[in-house]
Amino acid sequence: MAEFEKPAILKLDGDVEANFEVFRQEVEIFFIATETTKKSKETQVARLLNIMGAEARKIYFQIKEDIEEQSVSAILDALKSRCIPKRNLVMSQFKFFQRRQNQSEPFDKYYTDLKELVKHCQFKDAEKQLL
Repeated sequence: MAEFEKPAILKLDGDVEANFEVFRQEVEIFFIATETTKKSKETQVARLLNIMGAEARKIYFQIKEDIEEQSVSAILDALKSRCIPKRNLVMSQFKFFQRRQNQSEPFDKYYTDLKELVKHCQFKDAEKQLL
């Protein structure tokens, strides 16, 4: 088997939601590159558990019985719902409308921040008009 870079462990501090999305993407890429997706579910789950790190593995073993199907997708979904706090819609919208461009801040960075903030506001069709 060719040498591939293993994904970094799942970091459960800082911006957990962003860390989780990066981890999920890296696992998907790694599993495709190493042809893990062609292997049995048991092998896929074992590799995921090996990659995720001790802290995430500890949480997995706490919630293992609650996960109906032992698959990579189901495990990642269960970890995500357990580790990422629920968002307050009103607070998310407040943060979006309060975000102002700093005087020395490039517009691209400001616009990128707005696009990130609007993801959690549930504006639906109005989202494009607001940006």
